[in-house]
Amino acid sequence: MSSAPPGWHLQPDGRERYWDGERWTDEFRTPGSAPTEQIPLDETRDMPAAGTGAYGTPAQAGQGPGGYASPPSGAYGQPGPGQPGYGQPGYGQPGYGEGGPLSDKPRGSGWGKGCLIALLVVALLAAILVAVGVWLFRAANDAVSESISTSVPTEVPTELPTEVPTELPTELPTGLPTDLPTELPTGLPTDLPSLPGQGATAEAGLGEEFTLGPATIQSGWTVEDVTLGFASVVMQAVPTEGSTVPLIFDLVFFEGDTDVTRTTCSVPLEPVGETVDVACVPVRGFTDGIDRIEASGVGSG
Repeated sequence: MSSAPPGWHLQPDGRERYWDGERWTDEFRTPGSAPTEQIPLDETRDMPAAGTGAYGTPAQAGQGPGGYASPPSGAYGQPGPGQPGYGQPGYGQPGYGEGGPLSDKPRGSGWGKGCLIALLVVALLAAILVAVGVWLFRAANDAVSESISTSVPTEVPTELPTEVPTELPTELPTGLPTDLPTELPTGLPTDLPSLPGQGATAEAGLGEEFTLGPATIQSGWTVEDVTLGFASVVMQAVPTEGSTVPLIFDLVFFEGDTDVTRTTCSVPLEPVGETVDVACVPVRGFTDGIDRIEASGVGSG
């Protein structure tokens, strides 16, 4: 182990600290002019006994602490004999430590080594995780491939039938009836009864009375709004001829000469001479401008 001679040495904060040849003391001074900083007496009892100065002379007033002579200093800001120059390692820098200046004790700190070891452990764990993931992926891929290879047939038939049956039946079954009738039956009834009011027509103003075949529509009938654009025709009639078949007629509404909308109504023809209600399909598109109607009986003749 190498060691520097006792004396004042420059520190990183610009002051000088005293090295007694074995360890650093707690005394500081400003290079060139400042007096030495003294520490309390009770804190110096365990320090080594003072010896001769660094240059073979006994300690004198104004010399270094503990009887060591202070090495001469150069000009302010310049290192003296035995002192490190500015920019050279000082206390707490590489080359200085518990062993003193120029100590050959291994450099570095336990914290840095701990960080390095932690990084190595993390890298090793990451590599293990990656390897395990790759192995699992390959195993899953192999399992899927094996499942597909066992479930899909690998042999596809290449030979298709080339022979088509050529013998088709040429004889049709016999014994079918040949004497089918060629004339349609005659004598069907042609005089079918007609519906009540068939072919009858009538015109009237809106709400006026009109007669259509076997019934008379009473005056005062109206068209009332219901909902969703539909209107209801409310009217009554008096049958003049009795029948079990009701009178069915179309009712067309006009605005001037324009056919606006229409509906179909039904009138029961019994009892004769009494007022009955007329049932009509709701009307869509009815407007206030409608001023007349046309009614015509419906039937097949």
